Amino acid sequence: MLMIILTTFLTPICIFLAFSMNASKKKIKNYLICFFALESILLGVFASLDLLVFYILFEAILIPMYFIVGIYGSRSRKVRASYLLFIYTLFSSILMLLSIIYIFINCGTTSLLILSGIHFEPVVETFC
Repeated sequence: MLMIILTTFLTPICIFLAFSMNASKKKIKNYLICFFALESILLGVFASLDLLVFYILFEAILIPMYFIVGIYGSRSRKVRASYLLFIYTLFSSILMLLSIIYIFINCGTTSLLILSGIHFEPVVETFC
């Protein structure tokens, strides 16, 4: 719940900062579209009660973030930064997907409500 409140609190601050950009109205419009898409997906990530839904929404965050960093970044390195953000997050999320698959195979569910009552071995908790 804290992350949902934090997301909804920080989004208007970022939107107000967008108006300080010296850009055309079309650029600000596209920026706001990307930002509202990002906020919607983030709220879905923080509200999800299923590991698979969490993973799909977590990956969906990459799309608006790629455009926000790549198009509206502040330096000439913004395109490289957006590629690196995409690649690092994608590779690290492959490990998360393998953990979700492992948990599903061993427990038969991806529901966080059910998984909260299951006790895993310490080695499994460390790596998953």
